[in-house]
Amino acid sequence: MQPLEFGLCWPSKGRAIKTVNLKSDMPLVHQALQRLDRELSLAHKEMTTLLKLIHGYGSTGAGGDIRIAAQKRADAYREVRTRFAGLSDALLGAARERFGVAAPFGGPTSSGMLTLHCPPENLQALASFLRENGADAVSVGPLDYVYTRDNALYAKLAAELDKRG
Repeated sequence: MQPLEFGLCWPSKGRAIKTVNLKSDMPLVHQALQRLDRELSLAHKEMTTLLKLIHGYGSTGAGGDIRIAAQKRADAYREVRTRFAGLSDALLGAARERFGVAAPFGGPTSSGMLTLHCPPENLQALASFLRENGADAVSVGPLDYVYTRDNALYAKLAAELDKRG
């Protein structure tokens, strides 16, 4: 069985593609997640356009704990993209409070592009809010996987290791 691969894209002018093999030395889940955090930060700093992650299928052939946690997180959100000038911290704060959104890549870019993750039940209201406040267009799409620093499986594993430690 071939390892599972997928890519994360964000607009940039830096390096075109970077490949990260999270499974090359068969790390424990928490080690792979730490490596992923480092590589995501580095790719962002290097302005990498596409980060290709290779992380394997796990012992069942259906996907390991990393994939499962990332997929659960993705199922809880949809990706919202928009561009508009004049987005203030207050407006972004209001969107967070009213619609439960996260801005996983920070505030808007210099060109006004903004990516948000929003619970599906709040999409229509968020899109209206953004358009009413100056967004030219709002697009919504699914998320296949979301790898974040705050991973419930990692926290559970770390707690178990602390008990044994």
